[in-house]
Amino acid sequence: MSRPRSPTLSWPGRAEAEARAAAPGAALAPLTERHGGPSTEPAGLVIRQDNRDALSALLAAGEPPMDLIYADPPFATGLTFTHKPTLGDTRHAADAFVDAFPGGLNGWLDVMYPRLVAMHAALAETGSLYLHLDANTVHHARVLLDEIFGPACFQREIVWRIGWLSGFKTSARNWIRNHDTILYYVRTPGRATFNKAFLPHAPGYLRRDGKPPTGRGIPLDDVWNAQPADVLDSIQIKSLSTEKTGYPTQKNEALLERIIAASSAPGDRVCDPFGGSGTTAVVAHRLGRRFVSVDVGAASLAVSRARLINSGAAFTVHDATTVDTDAGPYGLERRGEGLHVTSPPGAPALDQVFVGPRAAASMPFAPTHHVLRGRVSRGLDDVRLPTGAGGPLTVQLVDVDGRTRRVSLD
Repeated sequence: MSRPRSPTLSWPGRAEAEARAAAPGAALAPLTERHGGPSTEPAGLVIRQDNRDALSALLAAGEPPMDLIYADPPFATGLTFTHKPTLGDTRHAADAFVDAFPGGLNGWLDVMYPRLVAMHAALAETGSLYLHLDANTVHHARVLLDEIFGPACFQREIVWRIGWLSGFKTSARNWIRNHDTILYYVRTPGRATFNKAFLPHAPGYLRRDGKPPTGRGIPLDDVWNAQPADVLDSIQIKSLSTEKTGYPTQKNEALLERIIAASSAPGDRVCDPFGGSGTTAVVAHRLGRRFVSVDVGAASLAVSRARLINSGAAFTVHDATTVDTDAGPYGLERRGEGLHVTSPPGAPALDQVFVGPRAAASMPFAPTHHVLRGRVSRGLDDVRLPTGAGGPLTVQLVDVDGRTRRVSLD
């Protein structure tokens, strides 16, 4: 008996999308930074590049496949999302990404089809994919994934309840939207890593026979954050969440902890091809996994870099964009053992400043000192350079728009 064919989704640009999926990808973006010390084996990669090119380049280079891919792509909302570096300060807010596509849904399919093909190719035979979407595109994505992976590779449709809602979000004359959908697929049915999760019983819980429970708890089902024992509210509805970075579509660390713990093991390689604020990479590092985080956005690189450094991760940065080799609007001067940085009115506030030994043109910058970890608009007044920062230096300035400037000082 022949195997039934998967349903096929047709749209006006399908032939061109298939051609792009089959075409060779670009080379991996150049290695520009190394964080964590020269003797520390990097735990992961942060890549600023088109994700289809990055995944194809890693595969072509013989890099190990991905054990888990979590993808949170644009939802085709038609909106422009803004990265607001500080609460209430939008003076230097920058576009994080534009969630609009020429042709609407057809344009989204043009973009996503070759990327879903690349994700499938990048997965290990025992690997899993979690694709995070909403009602705008999830049904179309399900048909594409059934075609690319095969219907038998579909495992679950996970409903993630966002949490309590109030104010304008409840004013629609309709059923109030309160969930996202995560499609869970595996590369090979029956071979994927899966660590079953359990929720604790409520205090005082007894079985029907009146005896206390003896098992591990309540097995977690495919509807998340919908019962008292399962608290997984989106940080976007929490005004005072300490996780917030200002990145507009940032997901909670608890959500990624659940996915990474369930579908990978320590030492596995976890990939987020739409890296955003870097949550996947940060959680993967904390759980002892290696990580690959890819995004084309300047704000994504700046936020992810800072979070990973603060988490103590060792990682390299590959950046396909040109790093400015002058200070631009900023004044930069070495004064004895101090570093003086001026920021004229109207210039974007500085977000991060790194200092390290003079980097040769063909070598990645390996900063040894992180002298600014916050946002200042007035510059730095004679910050004393740490011990060991003598000799020719490279100083890297990152502003709140995500622009990176690298300057040599004698």
